[in-house]
Amino acid sequence: MVEPIRFGFLNEPLFVTWYYGTIRPVPNFEEIASCFEQSAGVYKGWVYPPIKAVDGQGAAAKKAWVPTTFSLPSSHILTLNADVNPAHSDFFIALFGFLHGRRLQREGWQHFYKAPLSRKLCDFVTNKKSTEWALNQALAFCEMHSSNTEVLKLAFGALHWHTFAQLYEHEFERFDAQYKALDACYKLTLLTQTGFRAATHAERAFRLCGHFGIEPPDWVSPPGNQTNSSTSELALRRNALAHEALYGGQPLGFAHPADNGAMVSGLKSLVARILLSTLGIKNSYTQSSSTTRSMSAFECP
Repeated sequence: MVEPIRFGFLNEPLFVTWYYGTIRPVPNFEEIASCFEQSAGVYKGWVYPPIKAVDGQGAAAKKAWVPTTFSLPSSHILTLNADVNPAHSDFFIALFGFLHGRRLQREGWQHFYKAPLSRKLCDFVTNKKSTEWALNQALAFCEMHSSNTEVLKLAFGALHWHTFAQLYEHEFERFDAQYKALDACYKLTLLTQTGFRAATHAERAFRLCGHFGIEPPDWVSPPGNQTNSSTSELALRRNALAHEALYGGQPLGFAHPADNGAMVSGLKSLVARILLSTLGIKNSYTQSSSTTRSMSAFECP
């Protein structure tokens, strides 16, 4: 029998059930949530890393204070059904967290940067029914590809990096990390989707949008909306960052692009739609525009 898995931290006493198992709050949820939200480091919907003193060398050296990794208390328990593969557990904990705009991890795992306490990492709102539907769709995907460890590794990696990327401080870091998540989605699509062909970096986002029926932002469209044309604004920015250490036309840290972060915000939303579509989770949200800054309803189709 597989032991129940404790994870967190989600400050909502949610209970969901799907074929893989159930997620329920820990028995002392109210006490944990109340104490934790009053603790140091919690501010405006985020938990910030604690700092620790680092002793310099020599008796007269000053102490330096640096942030350190940290873990969060467990708020929920995942109990698996008897006939499911327990190897998928971390993927479903991460997916459940993403559906609620958080980065959730099993008990004892560490956070490197700030962690969200409120819905910060997605641009949609779910309910119990749509959460359970999405989890079941993802389970069907996992079972379909259970014999291919590369597929399951890419699925977890793309999901993990999409949420982790949003915790970086600087815009160029968030852009670079989301582009890596997009590349993981591209490879995942190549491995799992019939009829999807290999594409250059300049074409990938545009082709992914076309394959999944997602409205492509202007900055992923090659000139003339032809996939055999030269490149896109997204690819130009990625190439300058990856190959010349330039961002916004200047060395890293010396300029911002003229769109004031619009592409980074849109890329985050686009990756979310592509990732969910890759996992078989397709609804009105995944078909909607990724350039809006409003919250969308995440509903069953």
